[in-house]
Parts: sequence; structure tokens; C-alpha cells
Amino acid sequence: MIELVKYLDEVDKKILSLLSQNARMSYTEIGEKLGLSPSAVRKRIERLIRDEIIERFTIVLNPKKMGRSVTAIVTISPSIRQINAITNAIREMEEVVRAWEATGKCGIICIVEARDLDHLREVIDKIMEIRGVLAVDCCVALRRLK
Repeated sequence: MIELVKYLDEVDKKILSLLSQNARMSYTEIGEKLGLSPSAVRKRIERLIRDEIIERFTIVLNPKKMGRSVTAIVTISPSIRQINAITNAIREMEEVVRAWEATGKCGIICIVEARDLDHLREVIDKIMEIRGVLAVDCCVALRRLK
């Protein structure tokens, strides 16, 4: 069953925009920017959490500061019969920081962060060794735009 998207008004959208830039922003700070009381902001955020619009609050790590200077988009063409085993294997890989099931030849899209190009090559080789992986393609990101 497809769940209908909850209605978001302009204030909700502004709150989400502010939190997406800084998840640690206080209710008071948000309220000052939007002309709302801290309690009104708190109630709205609680509703957004309850309605599962906000799944979680998180941080964005700087990969370079974490010793990972290479970011790559890796696409995997899986055997459909092995897709669950492949997804389980890539979930266990520390270098795969995000992954999605996708349509088309590349059934899985991954964001990989590696120390350097040699490390990226090792990660790609490790992915290619997973049973059911038919092909792997890789694009190295040159610089972060957003």
C-alpha cells in the first residue's frame, strides 16, 4: 500500500530547510528566524518526527578529515537471483557509505569513500568478488558541489 505524503505547509518546509543545514539548531533559533515561539517550533518538529517526515537527525562527516580523500559513485549490475546477498555484503563494507537499489542495468548504486585510488581499486575488487555481481562501473568525484 502506498502511503500518501503528509501535507507540509511553508513553515514546515522552512523548518526542514533550516534543520537540513544544521540539525543542531535550537527551537529558539528556528523560532527567531521564522517568527515563531520555541514551543510552536518544538510541536511542529515533533509532528514531523511522528509523521516520519523526519526520519533521523544526523551529521555530515568530512571524508578528507576522516582519511578518505577519494569519493566515487560505483554502480553494480547484479544477478537478480543474488541481489539480497549482494546488498547484504555491501552493507557490511565500511567504505560504502550509501547505497540504493536502482532500475536499469545498474541495479545497485553506491557512494564509496576511499583513502586513495589504490584503496578504491581494492574496494572495487572486493565488490567484484561478491557472488552474483555481473559488472561494476565507477566514476570518481572530482569535487563536491553541494
